[in-house]
Amino acid sequence: MLILTLVLVFLVIVGSTCWFGLWNNIITLCNFLIAAVAAYGLLDVAKGLFDLADPSITKYAGLLSVWGVFVLTTVVLRTVTDSLSSVRLRFHPALEIVGRILVCGALAVGFILFALSTLQFVETASAGQSNSLVEQYHSLGMYGWNSLADYWATGPFAF
Repeated sequence: MLILTLVLVFLVIVGSTCWFGLWNNIITLCNFLIAAVAAYGLLDVAKGLFDLADPSITKYAGLLSVWGVFVLTTVVLRTVTDSLSSVRLRFHPALEIVGRILVCGALAVGFILFALSTLQFVETASAGQSNSLVEQYHSLGMYGWNSLADYWATGPFAF
């Protein structure tokens, strides 16, 4: 069921972003990457605020913190980039089609890896038991997410 959901999420993201063009998808991908990194960077601060506000939701504080910071950062970044980039950059038609599909795919894979990495905050197993499916997909998401971060730190984007 989880695999079917992930495939459906992938197809929905690619299908919904593919029509906006390469320039918009590049901006969306950059916004997504910044928001995802900010979500994990501000995780402890946001969890602390949730714990101060209501200690009874400590069980869900990690999940609410990551997704809350992610959504808030995405909305702010999208508002800023829409106001700064009012002119759409035109690409060669062949580059536009191929690039649009590749960037949409990268956006969908990145979102799925981010969503899978948040499974660490979900408690599905009862006490003393483990849920191997959730742990397996969480480790897949963390492996993909950490591999991407390592590539940025040592690859051509390193500074």
